[in-house]
Order: sequence, then structure tokens, then C-alpha cells
Amino acid sequence: MTYEKIFEDVKKALAKADAKKFGGEFAFQFNIVGEGEGAFYVAYKNGAVDIQPYDYKGNTASVNMKGEDLVALAKGTLSLGKAIDEKLIEIIGDGTELNNLFTAKKQTVTKAKAAKEEKPAKKPDAKKAEPKKTAKAEAPKAEAKTAAPKAEVKAEAPKAEVKAEAPKAAKTCKTSKKSK
Repeated sequence: MTYEKIFEDVKKALAKADAKKFGGEFAFQFNIVGEGEGAFYVAYKNGAVDIQPYDYKGNTASVNMKGEDLVALAKGTLSLGKAIDEKLIEIIGDGTELNNLFTAKKQTVTKAKAAKEEKPAKKPDAKKAEPKKTAKAEAPKAEAKTAAPKAEVKAEAPKAEVKAEAPKAAKTCKTSKKSK
């Protein structure tokens, strides 16, 4: 990681610091050790935060650490307490405002959110006080029902075959003619 990248990342993260959280004026000189070696300062004076890529003579505290750890600290992915516990940071001087610097992020409020917060809450109408009903929310869970036993189908006895008989020939009477 280059010095320029470290400086820009830290500057971008700390530019969002809420100056109202600071207890007093300070000037911290950050000395990057190892990869991206260099120095820059963060100062708070007259209600404004100033971040510049220079040494600061007469600083409140000098802070020595690796660039990657400093970026993580500025972005909030590493806490100051953990950095101290793991000896990732060396602070020489009065660093009492360091925690405020790294945790004092401004909360961005959108215009819509600000307008919503400013409007007084309406009193609910007696008619409108009932929660909206939705089909999904109101539908009771179907109870499991056991199916009624199916009616037994009895097989019918096989039908007897009916043979159609040919019609019997009608008997014809043969009459003889008797001569008279």
C-alpha cells in the first residue's frame, strides 16, 4: 500500500468526523511505519478538522503504526482498544482525543428522513386504529382433517348371459283341400 493511498483512505474516513464530539483542540501526527512510510497530521482547531500530508511540529501526540492498521482504525474495522492491546499502535504524548477521532462519525441524514422526523405524528383515527387485514395474515391455518373412509364398491355378480333364441318358426297348417 502506498503512502498516498493510506493518506487518502484515512483522510476520506476522518473527514466524516463529527467535531461536536471533541473535548478540545488537538494535533495528532501519524507516522506510518513499514510499507507506505511517511507522516501526516490531523488537527482540530476552532471547530474544524484539518488533515494535511505534512509533519506537525508541536503536536499533541505522535502516533506510530503500520499503514494498513491505520486505515482499518480510521474505517472502523479495528478499534483503538484492540490496536493498543495487540500493540499495533504506539502513542507518544496526550492521545485522549484519539478514540473520539476514530469513533466520531457524522450521521448522514437524507432530506426525506429529516422531513419525516420534523412532522408531528398524527393521532390515529378510531376507525383507522384497527390494523390492516391481509388475506395471508388473517387466514387461519387449515386443520389437518382425516379423509372419510371411502365407500366400498361391491362388485356385482356377473350377469348371466342371455342367449337370444331364434324365434321359433311358426307352424303352418297345411290344409288339404278335400274335394267335395
